[in-house]
Amino acid sequence: MRDPGPVLVHLRLEAGTHGSVSGIAAALVFLGFLATVAWRWTEVRAVGDGRELLVRNLLLTYHIPREAIGGFRSGAPWRLKHRSFIMTQVVVDVVLKDGRTVALLATLSYVHSLTSSAFPERHQKDLVQLEEWLRPDQRATPTGMA
Repeated sequence: MRDPGPVLVHLRLEAGTHGSVSGIAAALVFLGFLATVAWRWTEVRAVGDGRELLVRNLLLTYHIPREAIGGFRSGAPWRLKHRSFIMTQVVVDVVLKDGRTVALLATLSYVHSLTSSAFPERHQKDLVQLEEWLRPDQRATPTGMA
């Protein structure tokens, strides 16, 4: 009769190797995902030229013709609560003439209190800059935020 010992050892080694390969593969996929998200964060921007507003958010990119834009407004605050720390994030929204809105992630600002009604200075500047770009007499001046 044959000794089954080496066969069992061989099967254990194969199962251990298979688990390591799948673990390494999963780690590489996760690192690739993180690298993609990090790269996309560096590409977040809103740039206006004479004809359109290019909005590059984290997941989607929009090319919005100037004629389709009705205006800009402060978006609804998004609050993060963690124990005693509260932070509110706000962005500028593009209001389209058909009623839809597109958030400009490039204008993300933070307010560190729920009771604060004043938006950060950068947020106000972004709103003013976008409104100036929308006016017909400002078409020759490209505008960009990153």
